[in-house]
Parts: sequence; C-alpha cells; structure tokens
Amino acid sequence: MRQPMYVTIDLDDTLIHSQQDYDRAIERLSEWIASQTDTDENEVETRLNEIDRENLNEYGLSRERFLRSFEETAYEFLDSPSSDDLRHARELGDTAFLSAEEYGDRGFKPKAKEMLHRLEELGATL
Repeated sequence: MRQPMYVTIDLDDTLIHSQQDYDRAIERLSEWIASQTDTDENEVETRLNEIDRENLNEYGLSRERFLRSFEETAYEFLDSPSSDDLRHARELGDTAFLSAEEYGDRGFKPKAKEMLHRLEELGATL
C-alpha cells in the first residue's frame, strides 16, 4: 500500500509573481521618507530590511509584520511622525498585497498549473 503524500506549496513567488509588489512598496516608502528628510533612499531601504528581519521573531511571515516594519521605519526616520505619517507608511506597505481578483487576473507563474496537476495525478494531497 502506498503511503499518503502531503505537499504544502507557498503561494508567494512559488505559484504567482509577487516579489515585484513588495519591491515597489519598499521603493515607495523609501522615496517618501527621502523626500521628507535628508536621508538617502538606499539607507531607508537598508534599515527597513533590518527592522523587517527583527520583526520576524514576533510576527512571522505575516502581512502585519510587513506593515509594522514600514511604520517602525517611518518612526525612526521622520522627526516626530504624526499618526497620519504612520498610517501613510502602513498604507504604502499595504500596496504590496493585491486582492484575490488582482492575483487571479495576473495568473500563475509559468508551469505552476502543470506542476499542481502532476502532483494531483501522483496522489498528493495539496
């Protein structure tokens, strides 16, 4: 008797393209903070990535971690950021997350459907 096969596949950048959405959100935050301060965009991006890695322990791979990292980065670079500034930073981070319909319109990465069908043919529980 064949053993059951269970396969877990991550959606982001495995089945669909999404990294460009994260990159664009980071770029938007860096541009906005640089326009409000004397800070270089690359410095903002570097610090955001450091904060985001630090937040992994508490928030894991979650949307909240990403948004919180944007907020903390704004707090660190802006002089006395207002609640509107912090909200704006989170909104910029949120642009990385599309709706189910938008992801559906974008479709799967090449060969992703074929891979899923083949795993199903092999008896995998996905």
